[in-house]
Amino acid sequence: LRGYVHLKALDFERAEEDCSEAISHNWDEAQTYAWRAAARGEQNKWRLAFDDLDQACELAGPARDQYLGLMDSYSITASEFFRELVRAGSDTADMFFERGWIYLRSGKYQKAERDFQQAINKQEAHPWASVGLAQLQLHDGETAGVRELCEAGLAGDTLCQREALQLRYQLNQQTGNIGLAKNDLNKLAELAEDNPQQQVECCKLRSKSGDNIVAID
Repeated sequence: LRGYVHLKALDFERAEEDCSEAISHNWDEAQTYAWRAAARGEQNKWRLAFDDLDQACELAGPARDQYLGLMDSYSITASEFFRELVRAGSDTADMFFERGWIYLRSGKYQKAERDFQQAINKQEAHPWASVGLAQLQLHDGETAGVRELCEAGLAGDTLCQREALQLRYQLNQQTGNIGLAKNDLNKLAELAEDNPQQQVECCKLRSKSGDNIVAID
């Protein structure tokens, strides 16, 4: 609630900090993610804002329409922000990845693929753009080249590595490589360390793969 007050008082950094603190204490509530998304959007942290809205949609379930509406609204502002960067000559690989990620979260897959490809054209094997392309291919039911894209994602930061491992786990499950899928889960568990939310995600994945004893442990 204090984060919401900071948001209304236009203190966006403190709003983001308080919402993050609430979430870190397992306050998994859709509205909190939406408030943090608003605070991040005001700071032009658009990729993180859309990740928050995606999480809000997932938590809201049947009541997700309001958050989908926010995505549409934010997309207009974010697009103008990125257009200004292009006009200013700041069309870097990271910029194209960021914009592509927003398109991915918004369900605009063709535009997302275009931007991820542009990011990789500017920076070969760009970790996050590779992860984005891997998500798109798995979404379309394609597996060719996904493993290589995931491997490129493993060269990124910790969050990027987690995304890449989850996608590679999904690929290994689909292609019947159960041993490799379990290895990916073990690596995800190592990255989770003492983070309860990430540990729970690992448990869910282990349960889905039938590894219930390890999940219970």
